Amino acid sequence: MGAAVAAPVRLSVRRDDGAVVEDLEWQLVPLGLLREARPWRTFRWFKGQQHYSGTYWSATMGDHVIYESRLELRRLLFADFAPEVRHIVAQPSRPESMARSASTSRTICC
Repeated sequence: MGAAVAAPVRLSVRRDDGAVVEDLEWQLVPLGLLREARPWRTFRWFKGQQHYSGTYWSATMGDHVIYESRLELRRLLFADFAPEVRHIVAQPSRPESMARSASTSRTICC
């Protein structure tokens, strides 16, 4: 079995005006673009779902911030109470990379 080799991570970002900026290099994404980003995914709530998504009122943002899991909520709470945090963006991008091995090649994204 060959070792998998990951290609560089690329991002797609949905701007505040709804336009999508695609195929950005992870290290070169402008901070301003992330600041104006809208959540990439929306969450559905239904009785009996297996995860705990929701909205959290963020003092940092003065608005609701969405989260998809209890782990995300915990990280959101830490960020909201950290004095050095100035801005919080939920799910601001869709990361994508290509993983290749001797037997498979697949696109990995969220």
